[in-house]
Amino acid sequence: MRDLHNEICDQVDRGNATPFLAFRQAEYWATRNAISRAPTAANADERMYAGIVMTGEVWRAARALQDRGCVVFGLSDKPDEACFPPNAPSGEGELPLHRVPMPIVGSGR
Repeated sequence: MRDLHNEICDQVDRGNATPFLAFRQAEYWATRNAISRAPTAANADERMYAGIVMTGEVWRAARALQDRGCVVFGLSDKPDEACFPPNAPSGEGELPLHRVPMPIVGSGR
């Protein structure tokens, strides 16, 4: 425990706001996998239960606002280490979370 404590203190002293790098990298993969977990053929309830999706109502509202000239964006409190693919194997083409296509459940596309 002392070694872990010293490592965290060292990281914080060096200005690293995210001393638990391995945890944040695992968080990226968990989030990324949850976005595309449910098969497209599953019904809406199964897809919403199985992973992260956007509802058709939210999609329609965002598109309607964009069509009216509004800037539509989202915010996250995730640090960069949890939003960008860590050490993705070459050729895998993993995307940062804000570029991963979000499944839409319900009418709205």
